[in-house]
Amino acid sequence: MLLGPDGSGKTTVAEALSVLLRDSGTPTERLYMGAGTPGLPTRRLRQAMRRRRAARPGATSAPPLDAGRRHRLVEVVHVWADFRWRGRSQIRPLLADGVTVVCDRYAYDLATWNVPRLSGGRLVGLLRRSVRRPDITIFLSAPAEIIHARRDELTVAEIERQQRRLELLVDRLPGAVTLDASRSPDEIARAAAALLKPA
Repeated sequence: MLLGPDGSGKTTVAEALSVLLRDSGTPTERLYMGAGTPGLPTRRLRQAMRRRRAARPGATSAPPLDAGRRHRLVEVVHVWADFRWRGRSQIRPLLADGVTVVCDRYAYDLATWNVPRLSGGRLVGLLRRSVRRPDITIFLSAPAEIIHARRDELTVAEIERQQRRLELLVDRLPGAVTLDASRSPDEIARAAAALLKPA
């Protein structure tokens, strides 16, 4: 599972890693597990209703999503439930068939959310206890300025905030590994593939 702020290269590395594994003869499937592509019917319905409202004549376009905005606890629970459902309906069947699953994002992304009712440490603790731990978690980390230069959707300050949260999570996850995201995607993918080889 690949973890990191937007711009750290998760999607590119996940694709390169999947190709490397397939080329080595390992059945592999890459899954994008971002919160923006829900699986639960209730979350899909909510997205569809939001799109309809935005498409109404005279409707003003919604402002860009603020990654650091405050989230209500009910949102966290709903998205967590969606990740859990997708894990059971998408990931587990593949694993049962002997397929290596490369997840681009995961429920651990919730660690970066700004939830006023939960401190960062408490949110991370809840995720550690309630989320099925992947066989390996790979955290892509680089200086915030480098990540911002690649993709400027987030401010440098927001990237730094998210990285601090993810570092807090990774430090508490047994077997989690941090890789230098300032390297090329192919280099990172090769390093990741080496971690997956049996000892």
